[in-house]
Amino acid sequence: MARPSAEVIKTLDCETKVYEILDSPGYFIIVYKDQPINLRSKSLTDLDASYKYQKLMFANEGNAEAQARRLNSLFNCKDFTVRPMFT
Repeated sequence: MARPSAEVIKTLDCETKVYEILDSPGYFIIVYKDQPINLRSKSLTDLDASYKYQKLMFANEGNAEAQARRLNSLFNCKDFTVRPMFT
């Protein structure tokens, strides 16, 4: 089954690229035990390394589901799930 085509709201044609603003049904966020979270990491080998924050909000549900599966595998749990941001 093919993915449904997105509705284009506005188009901007530049010299080498075409930008399209698409209608989105909303965002999907990854939650831990039904609570919205942030996730950061820091390299232990680099003394001056700052924290890096992981992306946990996605426009596509499939990308959010894949990230939740990766986090569940990393933390060896099943507590990371996906939910719509505005419900």
